[in-house]
Amino acid sequence: MLLTVLIGCSKDQERAVNSGLQDINSLDEYTTEIADGVSLLFFHATWCPLCAAQRPAIEGLVGDAALSNVFFGQVNYEQITDVVSTAKVQGFPTIVFYKNGAEVARFSGQGHSQDKIKNKLLELGQ
Repeated sequence: MLLTVLIGCSKDQERAVNSGLQDINSLDEYTTEIADGVSLLFFHATWCPLCAAQRPAIEGLVGDAALSNVFFGQVNYEQITDVVSTAKVQGFPTIVFYKNGAEVARFSGQGHSQDKIKNKLLELGQ
C-alpha cells in the first residue's frame, strides 16, 4: 500500500512539473512575465482540491494554437506570498488575466470551464 501511495505522489508531482504552466517564483519574475501581451496566472495551493479540479481547464489551453501568444503561469499561494499580496489574491483557486501589465479580469473559485477561460483570453485580443 505504501508503494501505491508513493507512486501516486510522484505522479502528482510529475503532473505539476509537466503541466505547461510556468512557475512564478519571485516578484521580479511576476512583473517581467505579465509586462507585455496577454497573461494568465493560476494562483493555487498544492493541497487544495478545488484548485486540482480547476487545473485541467487551464492546462487544456496550454499549447492551443489560437492562444499561442498567451503566457500561462502559476503561483503557489503559500510559497510566493509577495506575488499573492501584490496581486491582491485572497483565496484560491484564482485565475488572473493581465494585458500589458495591468489586471483586466479575475475568476475566483473553481468551476470555470475551459471554453469560458479561452473566450476571455480571445476577448483580450491576445
